[in-house]
Amino acid sequence: MKKYILSLLSLVWIVTSFSQETPSAQKGTHYGKPFTPDNSISITDLEANLKDQKYSGKITGKVVEVCQVKGCWIKLDRGNGETVLAKTNDAFFMPKDIVGKTVMIEADASVKERTVKELRHYAEDAGKSKEEIKKIKKPKKELTLALKGVQVL
Repeated sequence: MKKYILSLLSLVWIVTSFSQETPSAQKGTHYGKPFTPDNSISITDLEANLKDQKYSGKITGKVVEVCQVKGCWIKLDRGNGETVLAKTNDAFFMPKDIVGKTVMIEADASVKERTVKELRHYAEDAGKSKEEIKKIKKPKKELTLALKGVQVL
């Protein structure tokens, strides 16, 4: 009986210790590379700061969508009905419940063309319906952010 209880407790410890679930985001929480929260531009001003279709620095914005598979990307509201995809390099992940929070990110921005396959993949990760995913039939040129770090404000 002791062996059974010890085995069960060991299994519970292993499962909880190695869980991949990311904790909830709280104000001040940092993910990825640490940075000082100063000298950022607003996501609404990002396009005006692009030089040769690129920008590198700190950006502040509101999260409107998160990858529901593992937290490897977020979408920030541009303030004009559009969003900007901000993707990690899988070196860190963000909580899946970060929608509605304002974040400061350090990132490299560039304009890229996303293939239909990529767009459908992101739609699937976001939990979109099969009908919505099937409607994606054209590649799309869009502003993209390669995340280095994220801080919840």
